[in-house]
Amino acid sequence: MKEELFRKTVDENYPKVVRLCVRYFGDRDKALDAAQEVFLKVWLNLNTFRGEAAIGTWIYRIATNVCLTYSRDAKKVIGSGINLPETGNFDLADEQEEGDSDRDEKLRFFEGFLSRNLTRAKFHR
Repeated sequence: MKEELFRKTVDENYPKVVRLCVRYFGDRDKALDAAQEVFLKVWLNLNTFRGEAAIGTWIYRIATNVCLTYSRDAKKVIGSGINLPETGNFDLADEQEEGDSDRDEKLRFFEGFLSRNLTRAKFHR
């Protein structure tokens, strides 16, 4: 059930998230990395969605936070003279605490989801 909801959520919200990320970064590759991070956060925290707003609104907020965090961290790193890696290295430390086995299971599902969808060019349009 949860996996079906996630698939539907990705299908319905992925284009909007990518457009938002492209507006923040002006670079499609960075935007795609950020979008992938957004949906990882959505998957890991889907059980915390309370339904007080539309799921698209919740995802848009996550996307905005990912973009702002990445932009803020990039400015800090660039200001310190350290080169920022080309791919987004997003910190998941702010995620809700979960048991290691539950988190590992979620990550395995997400990796499998990406593998299946990368072949259909879902995350790299």
